[in-house]
Amino acid sequence: MEALNANEAKTHFGSMLLKAQKVPVQINKNGKPVAVVFSMDEYKNIESLKLRLLQSK
Repeated sequence: MEALNANEAKTHFGSMLLKAQKVPVQINKNGKPVAVVFSMDEYKNIESLKLRLLQSK
């Protein structure tokens, strides 16, 4: 997973979005992970998996 600090993510937002289409990008603030940016396709895959898991219970 790629990692950027919050300032780098802000300064290079466009390139971060392009990178997030290929791999998740971790955002760190004060040296600690606070967020992950990933593609819409990956988000849809996660939501679909969550739905399938809920339906199987």
